[in-house]
Amino acid sequence: LRKPFMMHEMAAVLRTAIEGFSAGNIKIEDRARNFDEATRKAVSTLAAGNGPSRIPATIAATWWGDAQALAAARAIVGDARAETATRSQLLGALKACGDAGSFESIAALVADTKAPAALRKDGFETLSRLDNKRAAAVLLPAFKTLPAELQSLCISALIQNTASATALIEAVENKTVPARAINSNDVRQIIALGDEALRKLRGGMMPLPMLSGISHHEKLRISIAI
Repeated sequence: LRKPFMMHEMAAVLRTAIEGFSAGNIKIEDRARNFDEATRKAVSTLAAGNGPSRIPATIAATWWGDAQALAAARAIVGDARAETATRSQLLGALKACGDAGSFESIAALVADTKAPAALRKDGFETLSRLDNKRAAAVLLPAFKTLPAELQSLCISALIQNTASATALIEAVENKTVPARAINSNDVRQIIALGDEALRKLRGGMMPLPMLSGISHHEKLRISIAI
């Protein structure tokens, strides 16, 4: 990628690079090192255009934190009119680079009732990782409006970290999230998070019938922790 390429050749090169790096699970910073300054400028030019190479160029440019590319990716992810495949690709790019500035865009995606469940699921997971407290603030108020299959995905997204799991348990205690939404596997995940989340189990989860799937040893761990 350090050799000069014609603009029309760059699109094919970028698609190949994206697929190869993704398949090889190459770190974002290592991907960026394969692009010298001249090539980065060429990629940024493509990302700012309207041609067929705009999306792969935008994805690639996020690897080195190109501000324009990140802004474009956020705008498309949050745009309900954009194609599902494109939103999915760019959501993946924002997730991979850990872009904290994409919170509002991903929140809009999660709120998009016409978006496919799989895409909204990715949005749930990414929100939870980007900003724990704000993610819970977005997901919990909307919980009751979600279809059943997305409610379980929402719960899964909320139990990935202590902060959001604690907020979830508080919502169960306040009856804004029904207790039946939490199953034994969810409880196991919360147990694995650590003491902060465990301490909240006293008020909301110990009485749940879902705990019937929890072993005696695991129940003992809960009792000791709280």
